[in-house]
Parts: sequence; structure tokens; C-alpha cells
Amino acid sequence: SLHDALPICMERTVVELRHIDCKKWERICKEVHMSRSRVNVYYNAALDIILSNARAQKLVQEFEQGQTPEICTEKNRPS
Repeated sequence: SLHDALPICMERTVVELRHIDCKKWERICKEVHMSRSRVNVYYNAALDIILSNARAQKLVQEFEQGQTPEICTEKNRPS
């Protein structure tokens, strides 16, 4: 999960606002009181952190190989 891959930080905040809350970039900039270029720096850093995570690397490999990655859902989520 995002919580495992990305600690609480500005990078995580930006990713959550964009991909969980589905906010537009302009709204994210207003909420975190930063310019778009600064928000992009945090967003790109977040992607680097996530992609350094072993599980994320496995999902990317499966996607690139045309497989359907095993995504955690309510049914298969660990308790």
C-alpha cells in the first residue's frame, strides 16, 4: 500500500491529494501553498521512493509483461 511504500511527508501528501483525493494540480498547489514546479519536485520524488519499493517493482514488471498485477483489494487484503 501507499502507506507502506511512502512515509508521512510532503511527497506522500501530494500523491494522496492527486491519486486518492483525485484533485487537480491547481487545487493541490493551493492546498499545500506551493508552486506547480515545487509540487512536481515532491511528486517526482514520491514516484522515485515508490519505485524503489520491491513490491512496486514487481507490479511494474508484471504490468510491462502484460500480466494483470495482483492488486490488494478488500477480498485479498491482509488483516
